[in-house]
Amino acid sequence: MTFGTFKVLVASLLLGDNKAPNDAMLIELTHMSLLTLANKAEPLVLMTLDMSKPSVRLGPGDYVVRVPDKPEDDNSDIDIDTVLIPALARYVAGNISKAKGGIHINAANMIVLDHNASVYDTIESMANEAICVGLPKQAEDCEAVGDTEFKSCASQSTEFCG
Repeated sequence: MTFGTFKVLVASLLLGDNKAPNDAMLIELTHMSLLTLANKAEPLVLMTLDMSKPSVRLGPGDYVVRVPDKPEDDNSDIDIDTVLIPALARYVAGNISKAKGGIHINAANMIVLDHNASVYDTIESMANEAICVGLPKQAEDCEAVGDTEFKSCASQSTEFCG
């Protein structure tokens, strides 16, 4: 989703409440909320083995969760998993809202909990079926299955392969 589309989403959450601030402030609030999500959620698009990038925290295994890119203008893509965009919008709206801030924050937290449970369930299922995520560290241990990112493991030497 682009930042321009995201602004419309945030404005719709704020109907009947405070209005969204100017673009410069909204960009900063969005980046602050992206950092919150990177810390609370398991944002798959932010996980990397590249230790040269600034990171928010350690991720699973040897991975770190990198700092999400700050949107620059309406054409910038939001640097978070698509399924976490509603949580991001709720965090931003929660920081702007005068009347419903707590409701937005609670809704965002529920989205994050659901997302994390889904990620953990998927990893557990893949481990139980001897399937691993096609991450660079495991390329030598796995072979592609169809057009997905999932790989069938020849060896079960990594924590992702159960």
